[in-house]
Amino acid sequence: MTSSKHKRSWSLYLGLLLWQLAASFYFIWSYILTDPNLMFTSFPAYWQTQKWFWQTLLPNKPLVSFAYILIVGLLFIAWILILTGFKKNRFFEQKGDRRSIWRVIIIYFLLVSPFLFAYNALSHDLFNYIFNAKMVVVYHANPHVKVALDFAHDTWTRFMHNTHTPAPYWYGWTAISLLPFMVGFGKFTLTWLSFKFFAFLSIISLFFSLKNLAQTLGIKVKIWQWSSLFLNPLLVIELLANAHNDLWMMLPLVISLTWLLQAARGEYLSLGRFKLGRYWLVFASLVWFIFSVSIKLASLVVFPWFILLALFAFFRTTRIQNPILKVFSLWLKTKTSSIFKLTPLFMSSSLFLLLFSARSRQFLPWYLSWSLIWLPLLLPQAQKITLGLVRVDRGDKLSWLAKVTFYWTLWLVSFSLSSLLRYLPWLFYDNYTAQIILEQKAITWFGGLVIFTVLILLQKNKLFLDWLLEPKA
Repeated sequence: MTSSKHKRSWSLYLGLLLWQLAASFYFIWSYILTDPNLMFTSFPAYWQTQKWFWQTLLPNKPLVSFAYILIVGLLFIAWILILTGFKKNRFFEQKGDRRSIWRVIIIYFLLVSPFLFAYNALSHDLFNYIFNAKMVVVYHANPHVKVALDFAHDTWTRFMHNTHTPAPYWYGWTAISLLPFMVGFGKFTLTWLSFKFFAFLSIISLFFSLKNLAQTLGIKVKIWQWSSLFLNPLLVIELLANAHNDLWMMLPLVISLTWLLQAARGEYLSLGRFKLGRYWLVFASLVWFIFSVSIKLASLVVFPWFILLALFAFFRTTRIQNPILKVFSLWLKTKTSSIFKLTPLFMSSSLFLLLFSARSRQFLPWYLSWSLIWLPLLLPQAQKITLGLVRVDRGDKLSWLAKVTFYWTLWLVSFSLSSLLRYLPWLFYDNYTAQIILEQKAITWFGGLVIFTVLILLQKNKLFLDWLLEPKA
């Protein structure tokens, strides 16, 4: 028994060591791709190193591409080892008290800090966020009307790639992006760092919001299941290293869904001395939903589900006289449990459909986060799977739900890897042409299907499953 536990601990420790190694490599690698006209600081050691990167490593595209493949591969191997270690060590389970939760957050910060301080090597969107906020605060201009080229004299426009179009996001994001901009006090490097920490804040806020949602749905999420999302290489690279703003859209959406589910169950929300009844909860959830839409329109795809939950809240205790509505009300009440269980799968799959659209250029990698954030809630429903690879029906009334969720988690894991590999043609050729974009789509979709097929075949292998299965109590 002791030997078995010792081996399980080594799985976790090896994963954490490999993670820190790969994360540190990514931190260094990211600065190879720093724009040649961008200097974060004049500190001699940094400046000499940065010039050496530009002169020696940046022109070597095969080396840069191979290093990226190696880093991504190491991150996914470390991710699997960490998840396996957490699954097989009950010592690492959360106690639930505030002290233990904040301890986990501090450890998480240490694990992802290399990505937090890494250069946004794979995307220039962060520079657009920064300058659009500057247009409001400094130039008193509307970034949804004006473009960066209107302020070409500003040295900060040198780092932007999209200078000829207005802000692509709605006013909600513009409003909240003013907060990290003002923390920067007009200094570029400090502003850049404040936006990176703002991205980290979105991740932590999402954790607490998902935790409340899981409690509302009656889902117990274990630490390895949380890690499947928050240590997913795609999430830390796209939403922390590249600091995309997608979680700021998803955060109010999750809050809105939680409050609407509470209203559908006839619960109250206590805010100090005040209590919000179910009608106020529906109204408040609508406000949160509108706020999410005001950041990105993608939230609208799940609006039909919100309408259905609002009907649950309305018909739960309301006395209905109309015979047709009364029958409909009774039908809704009989489906309450099923609808609640379907919610995470519906949200994840609906948001994935948007990745087929021309607007998303057939799957920009960070857009996968819209579907991926539901992973910790999907895993407990997916027949007690481990990394999406396992067995055993929980005995839910919706007998098909566990199986469908099982394969859906495999699907998300597969595209987490293929979408990160999408960058390879761009890294190798350092250009965006029609041919390169076609190759990127092929890597994303065909690569994702190949990985998915491999995982489907592996989950039929008993030895492979026995190695990954979560041990019985």
